[in-house]
Amino acid sequence: MEIFIKCFSSSSRSLNIIPRLFFLFMCCSSSLFFHGGIAAKENKTDPIEVEALDAIFRKWKQIDGEKTWNINSTNPCIDYVVNDSNNETIDEFSFSSYGKVLEISCSCDNTTSICNIIGLSAWHLKLSGTIPNELENLTKLVYMNLRDNSLTGELPDFLWTLTEMETMTLSRNDFDGSLSPEIRNMKNIKKLDLSYNNFSGPLPSEIGNLENIQTLNLSDNHFSGPLPSEIGNLENIQTMILYNNDFDGSIPLEIENLKNMQKLDLYYNNFGGKVPDTFWNLTNLIYLEFSHNSFEGTIPTNIGNFVNLNVL
Repeated sequence: MEIFIKCFSSSSRSLNIIPRLFFLFMCCSSSLFFHGGIAAKENKTDPIEVEALDAIFRKWKQIDGEKTWNINSTNPCIDYVVNDSNNETIDEFSFSSYGKVLEISCSCDNTTSICNIIGLSAWHLKLSGTIPNELENLTKLVYMNLRDNSLTGELPDFLWTLTEMETMTLSRNDFDGSLSPEIRNMKNIKKLDLSYNNFSGPLPSEIGNLENIQTLNLSDNHFSGPLPSEIGNLENIQTMILYNNDFDGSIPLEIENLKNMQKLDLYYNNFGGKVPDTFWNLTNLIYLEFSHNSFEGTIPTNIGNFVNLNVL
């Protein structure tokens, strides 16, 4: 941590010019002394996380063979400390004109000077391979963005044990398999984006444990079956995007609990039956897309409750 000491001269008229100059010199020298790190500890990345990050980078291969890793291999946190674990500015950093991004962010303990990796962004890098087991050791991850690569395989169960995670973006890869019931552990997740992959199977009822989620994007996959009634537990959700899947069945009655919903996209699925009457009481909806399904019945008069609706 840099320590800055403001240099100033005393306002007292009793000090003559020589003491004033001496005082000013000592003050500025102290600033340089501390800033140079002689008296302050240098932040160090947790060695377990250093080893894990190095293994992850070795396992992820780039299809075009380009080598673009630009992170210090012995102390990766040294240039990427942020003050706020919710800071997502790493998503904006780019080291090439093509928008390729490889960045981390870290949080440091001022007492121990040990830093933990809380953010990992590696998108649009043409990465291939699977999710490495070593990722399990980045236990403090709050933010992870791996979108726009060619990563494959099923998501390992340990991924859902990274319980500090608030934002996970894995969109536009080639992941497959179903969602594990272990997803119930992600109680801090606010944004989960698995869109444009090859996931399949029904949604586990445990998805209802994501009580803090605000954005859920599962679009352009092969998810199937009805929505579990536990979806009604997601009372903080604002955006739910499920278009272009194989979901079927009717909309669960419990959807009436999603009072904060602003965007709901069910386009191009196999939903059917009558839309629950209470659904039309979700008055915060701004965007609603139901087309290319098999819903039936008439549109009730209380659709007028959608005073904020811009798209239907």
